[in-house]
Amino acid sequence: MIEFVLNRIAQVWNSLFANKKLLPYERLVLDGWRASIPEKSRLILDTQLDAARFVQRQAAGAKVCFYFRKSLDVPLFQATDPDLHVATVLLQSPDGFKTLQAKVFLHKGRLFSIEFPKRPERYMQQHHMQAHTLRVAGVEKNSTII
Repeated sequence: MIEFVLNRIAQVWNSLFANKKLLPYERLVLDGWRASIPEKSRLILDTQLDAARFVQRQAAGAKVCFYFRKSLDVPLFQATDPDLHVATVLLQSPDGFKTLQAKVFLHKGRLFSIEFPKRPERYMQQHHMQAHTLRVAGVEKNSTII
């Protein structure tokens, strides 16, 4: 009973205060990965992004997690393994010398997270990078079943 009440409170809290807006460089990561996958997978990704309840940033933004309702019926990617690293997206500064790396993960067929090896805001600050000037320099796909 207590678990039910706590879950309900969390749902209300998230519906009132959480959002699913992505930061520009997070959107760039997903757009880069999206461009590298087949049309059918793009439709699945778009549907899942539209259905996300909220986005949570952990570890000072180094991990971006996507949350969905448990009962949500959305199409799933063919890859239904837990914690599957499907792509590494490289974002590059205009001068081409600095690169920010991000990994995209699925969990049981759903978009789960974008993970950066370092806090993106801090990394960009240290390397004098501007988020709005980044571009996708490459996408390394780690799964052929997407």
